[in-house]
Amino acid sequence: MENEIRQVSRGLQGLFASATDIYINTELKECEVQISVDEFRGEIGERLVDSNVHFFMVDYWDTYPYKYVFSYTLKKVEEMA
Repeated sequence: MENEIRQVSRGLQGLFASATDIYINTELKECEVQISVDEFRGEIGERLVDSNVHFFMVDYWDTYPYKYVFSYTLKKVEEMA
């Protein structure tokens, strides 16, 4: 579980340089991240991928503090080979 949290946190930080207040729920496979207004893009329809983590937007806040909620899946190392 610690490895999953670390991997998802790195993925969010790779996608959003201003990522702060990261919350990860490993049971629901959802995460929340606060970002700066400069990185806010509104609704994100495409899948985002970073650090072998696939993120799908579930919800977002378009007022301060700007946040995204994503569901995520981890890509297994064997799938990459």
